[in-house]
Amino acid sequence: AILAILTSVVSDNMIAASRRAQAERDVVEKAEEYVQREARLQTLFKEIDTSGSGTISEEEWKSMLQDPGLFHELCEATGLAERDLVELFGYLAVDARILRRRSGVDSIPERLKYVDHNVLSYENFIEHLREEGGPADKRSVLRLMARIQAMEISMERRL
Repeated sequence: AILAILTSVVSDNMIAASRRAQAERDVVEKAEEYVQREARLQTLFKEIDTSGSGTISEEEWKSMLQDPGLFHELCEATGLAERDLVELFGYLAVDARILRRRSGVDSIPERLKYVDHNVLSYENFIEHLREEGGPADKRSVLRLMARIQAMEISMERRL
């Protein structure tokens, strides 16, 4: 009976150690995949960013989606379908005029000083992909609610 208990304890410890080791390998593998994904996307976006501004314009984005090779590479690198990519661009792209107002004209690249359409910072896009598919925690929902309230107050003051 004691031998059976000892065998059970040793087996449980080995299983737990094996699970911890697998979890550690998964974390390392996920980090390596992210680094590769980020490098692929940086290369892709720099190829598309004809102005060299660090942003992708709506025209550049649409052009990328229409080019079969670039589109395939974008889907592979992000793991997203076209509908999701279009949706993500819509969420993350900002009006360049707002970007100038937030940053101050002196702190943005010269190439963006006179742009008046939506642009997507590819650094911002890549960073959001890191969290894509993760659950929304309570803090992120509260942060969103606070931003919405601040925007409502700002809009009311303008009226």
